[in-house]
Amino acid sequence: MPLLTPPAYHTPADARAGLGCRLLPWARLHFYRLAIPVLYRGRRQALNGEFNNQVFAERAEDILRAVEYCGAKVHVTGIEHIVNTAGPAVFVGNHMSMLDTFLLPAAISHYKGVGFVLKESLTRNWLMGPVCFAQQAITVGRENPREDLAQVLTQGVERLSRNHSVIIFPQGTRSATFPVDKFNTLGVKLARRANVALIPCALKTDFLENGRWLKDLGPVHPERDVHIAFGPAITDLADQRAVHEQCIAFLRARLGEWGVPCVEAE
Repeated sequence: MPLLTPPAYHTPADARAGLGCRLLPWARLHFYRLAIPVLYRGRRQALNGEFNNQVFAERAEDILRAVEYCGAKVHVTGIEHIVNTAGPAVFVGNHMSMLDTFLLPAAISHYKGVGFVLKESLTRNWLMGPVCFAQQAITVGRENPREDLAQVLTQGVERLSRNHSVIIFPQGTRSATFPVDKFNTLGVKLARRANVALIPCALKTDFLENGRWLKDLGPVHPERDVHIAFGPAITDLADQRAVHEQCIAFLRARLGEWGVPCVEAE
């Protein structure tokens, strides 16, 4: 049975950090001690041809439990919008940390097959590369925007035609704030071309901060709760600008509730 079921998931208010984290309060150590074996298990399952939607969700749930073990609370709302949307969808959200890619499948993959749009270099990562291929990721180089657009639209339509949903972070790189001016319309374009629903998703995942020297191995902050909110599916995509503004409005509202700054273009 899925851990995250409609309409929402909330870590119990009386939940405590794991015993190891209480005895040795080094959350960074404990999180990576738990998370790295989960990623390795996913890698092994991908290489063995055992990786599927259920496995994707289960490994994501394992990461969620690691977050809770460190003492943070996880709140996921709007799960009903995923379940009640027929067929595949394009999910668009802000991008705060690596935790985004770790946790989103926990909410989506039990209900819809899904893959990410990722930077191409991740496919060469020893630990995560096999999973990127197994979950049918669409890769971009981020050097030629025109080529990246064509790649996402072509491969995205192909994935969606096979009932495989797509997750896009339109702002590109991770940021502790929401850079509104960098949040492009790629997700809207893809959903419109494939004639599928668009589901906005707001994320506050600064529990795992980006690292100073190694971006993927940043400090852990158990005092920061994790928030993920899915908005209602948008099916009328005729006015691209209006849909884009609707997505931004949803993200502004949720991120504002959680204290995440929205940065406007100067």
